[in-house]
Amino acid sequence: MAAVRRSGGDDVHRRRPPPLPSRPGGVGAPVDRGRTAVIHMELPLSQQQRRIWTARQLDPGSDAFNVPVAYEVTGPVDDEAFDRAVRDTARRHSALLLEIDDSAADDTRQRLGAVPERVVRVTSCAEDELRTAVAEAARVPFANSGPRLRVHLFRNAPTRAVILFVFDHLVMDATSVSIFLRNLTEEYASGGRSTPGGEEEPRSPGFADYVEWQHRHLADPAVEADARKHWETYLHDLREINSPPSGGSTHRTQRIAKAFVPVHVPEGVAARSAHLRCTPFALHMAAFAVVLRHFLRSEDVLLTYPATDPQRTELDSVVGPFTDLLVYRSPGLADATLLDFARDVHETLLEGIDYRGAPLDAMWEQVRSASPVDGLRGAAMVSLTDTGNDFPLAHTVTRRFPLDTRDGKADLLLDLHDTDGRVTGRLEFNTALYDEQTARSLAGAFHEVLVQFLEDPAAPAAEVRLMDRTALTQVVTDWGAPEASLPYQPLHEAFVARAQAAPERTALRYGDTEIAYGELDARTRTVAARLTGLGLPPGALVALCLPRSPEYVTASMAVLRSGLAFLPVDLEQPPRRRAFVVGDAKVRALVVRTRDEATGMARDLPVIALDELTMADSDPDPGPVPVQDTDPAYVITTSGSTGLPKAVAVPHRAIANNIAWKIRDFGFTDRDRFYFKTPPVFDASLWEYLTPLALGAQIVIAPDWAHRDPRHLLSEMREHGVTVAQFVPTLLKSVLAEEGAGPLDSLRWVFSGGESLDPEVAETVRSVWGCEVVNLYGPTEATIETTAHHCRASHTGPRTPIGRPVPGARVFVLGTGGQPLPAGFVGELCVGGTPLALGYVSRPELTAERFVPLPPAAGEDLRVYRTGDLVRWTAEGELEYLGRDDSQVKVHGIRLELDEIRRLALGHPDVDDAAVVVRRDRDDAVVAYVTGNAGLDGATVRAYLAEHLPSALVPAQVVRLDALPVTASGKIDTRALPKPPAGDAVTVSEAPRTVLESRLAALWAEVLGTTPDRVPRDVGLFALGGTSLSLIRLHRRIREEISPSLAVTDLFKYPTVAAVASAVASDRAEETP
Repeated sequence: MAAVRRSGGDDVHRRRPPPLPSRPGGVGAPVDRGRTAVIHMELPLSQQQRRIWTARQLDPGSDAFNVPVAYEVTGPVDDEAFDRAVRDTARRHSALLLEIDDSAADDTRQRLGAVPERVVRVTSCAEDELRTAVAEAARVPFANSGPRLRVHLFRNAPTRAVILFVFDHLVMDATSVSIFLRNLTEEYASGGRSTPGGEEEPRSPGFADYVEWQHRHLADPAVEADARKHWETYLHDLREINSPPSGGSTHRTQRIAKAFVPVHVPEGVAARSAHLRCTPFALHMAAFAVVLRHFLRSEDVLLTYPATDPQRTELDSVVGPFTDLLVYRSPGLADATLLDFARDVHETLLEGIDYRGAPLDAMWEQVRSASPVDGLRGAAMVSLTDTGNDFPLAHTVTRRFPLDTRDGKADLLLDLHDTDGRVTGRLEFNTALYDEQTARSLAGAFHEVLVQFLEDPAAPAAEVRLMDRTALTQVVTDWGAPEASLPYQPLHEAFVARAQAAPERTALRYGDTEIAYGELDARTRTVAARLTGLGLPPGALVALCLPRSPEYVTASMAVLRSGLAFLPVDLEQPPRRRAFVVGDAKVRALVVRTRDEATGMARDLPVIALDELTMADSDPDPGPVPVQDTDPAYVITTSGSTGLPKAVAVPHRAIANNIAWKIRDFGFTDRDRFYFKTPPVFDASLWEYLTPLALGAQIVIAPDWAHRDPRHLLSEMREHGVTVAQFVPTLLKSVLAEEGAGPLDSLRWVFSGGESLDPEVAETVRSVWGCEVVNLYGPTEATIETTAHHCRASHTGPRTPIGRPVPGARVFVLGTGGQPLPAGFVGELCVGGTPLALGYVSRPELTAERFVPLPPAAGEDLRVYRTGDLVRWTAEGELEYLGRDDSQVKVHGIRLELDEIRRLALGHPDVDDAAVVVRRDRDDAVVAYVTGNAGLDGATVRAYLAEHLPSALVPAQVVRLDALPVTASGKIDTRALPKPPAGDAVTVSEAPRTVLESRLAALWAEVLGTTPDRVPRDVGLFALGGTSLSLIRLHRRIREEISPSLAVTDLFKYPTVAAVASAVASDRAEETP
């Protein structure tokens, strides 16, 4: 039945098209029972057929437009009588006999073909082979010639069989299937007497009449203008179509490989929809639109739905594709209730039906302009079909036999079925874009939103519940808070205990210098005594103006055992910047190597110059000063959006918990040697030296310049037998690229954080160095790390997860309404619990903005930090980091995921590293920067990307660099990437360079309706204004004139004149002996 029906009392304006004409012999008119000859009558394709035909030509091997229906039949079936009934029913609905003629380049036609001598194919089939045989038969695509119907009878017992009907969607919609099956059962039951031979039924309009009427109707300028105005107004400023959530693949294959999960629909939807004065379909669609609004994080959410005009009663008995695919543009979530969504859907559907019989070219143009890569397939589809017992075959008992096509029509399809008032369904999904867990979460969210429509339709749409209680417990408790905090011991107390237990053990190495625990303890007592003598209150802040060195380690531990907090100061910053940091953080004292180094910062602050201290300055054994676990232990500055640094205060309990977790989970012992190589101004450096001091292990301190020298790092790790090291991924790749990089026999653990860790890099570390790899994630505001993932060879995903929460941490993936999100949904990561920092020093407004109470929708009273990072739960209960909102960019209206392009660039065998940015100084062009061997060429890499990305996503230029610029912490410094070389234009618009390119440009111009001199060699067909029909015509012309073997899919792989010319030339070269 039609998906959208009018309810009584609607007074929405109807545009009534003129009545259908009636003429003898139309397709759909009865055909004499004995005739099998071809009826020579040609028709153009209808508007609905053109859409289906175009999609089919883009992927001729797909079964997406097969309409299979199967029934398990118990009882006797007369094979010959059944075949005769099928053929007689086909005669009644001769649209099923249409054949396609596409010999004319721009005028695909259809004509009526012969009635086959036999249609039903009977096959004996064993029970264990039945399902496979039915599925394979259902998936065979239709050819241009021959009937639009195939029927198989698979007999697995004398009175048991499965009857499979496979219809071509080119001539059938859901309503037509029901009509055909009803007429078939009538023919079979009557034994051929329902239409006496030679006797013609009363003439009524047929499918041919409809097609001819439609062509005249759509050619009316007034009708076309009205439809265009409507769709241009409705879709005005449409920016994108349902881009997959951040982190979703941007590379779609032409064919949609689909799978599905069940959808459970609560009872009571029909009654509630009647109460809300809308149709059940509108309520289902509204619920799905709300779910997609929360899931897609897209500026626009577009759904498509099949709509058949219910007032065409004169066509109710005619088989044909009378269903149009219309679009629904969802409103935003802000200030909208569920009821608002239901009413918006209902009114929009009614208005859309008014334009069902009007030209839809304007609608499709608007959609393609917003999504030249995906078109309508990117829009989620919703379908509701009545499926009662529509095949009551005489003398048998029948029931539906489950089967499916292999290929999908849309990236997401909510397929609902109403069987005698009970609605069931499933969610089909594109497996290249979505995994099964994500699909199950979407299906579950749909059910929950429908339940809330029944319970409280006035509820805010932004705050809806998106999972049931079981799933909520899983993500919030089982995954989000798996373990309590570890027992608390202040780090300075642990250090003192280790020093007293083994004073002779080596505490740290720095070049040729070794310092034992006993000596280090004495040095820290000396500095601590001077600090204590200042009379500062507990938790007062002391700035450490020291490089990475033994003095730095000494001073930091001295501050802790004095009951104070320390602030590392970046000595590479300009003096005025350092002075600002010290003043803004409310520093109460300075520690420097020499008093001169305090110039410009000290003012009235007390200064402790380490070169002036002697062992006599310390007390014999003052012991650590007691501290509260909530007192600040350290302050780290981070960059702010305003350019001014923010000082983050972290308490003792948080850093102690972090160190205790690492010692326990990674099996660190006092025999380990930790590499302290991260600049102290970054919080990641803290555990590199505090962990070994807490367990009596050894610190290997790198020179203060060494983090910029991969060769030195490698040499020092090998020389000193380092067992535990940490790198940001960019620096890690540089170290691995050094000559003689491995193996490192002593190395047990490599930790990586600060950037996304590519799985390939993690596996390289495991194979080259033979050690374990851990991916760390955490903002400074949550004590270095909040989550961790132990990398293993079994991981096969495109991203390395950031893992599970550390002990004591609480993590939440929250939606726009503050509600926890199910697995697969992308949301903002909010962290709380033990790792949470105290806030920003001297910034109460900023603290209140970022450290917030957990939203009420989350159901807990807890303070959390809003990271601004986008993550999602995986099916395994780990978090996957997807970047920040600013990692997604819009270029000329198309959303790009720069990390996706970068990952593909890294797939080139000669590329070692890559960065992808949008150059605002070059008309928002996407530019990729790559490093690799001396022979690496940017043009080659760009051609490689063109083979793996849609044309709209291919970087305008690829620039080779000797090395990517990095920040002080070793991360890629995108701001320092150079402009593309002068004289090499970013947006390439060149004339053809070869005879072959000129011939191709002429064909491009022909299908685009322009001249060859206006066709650049390096711009894609769609970017030049082409459409799917243009592509099909271009493919035909290229096969006729240049390359008979070129596949239509090659035009997606090679979208430009230059790319096609290169591919054709390569094929010809391979064919040459």
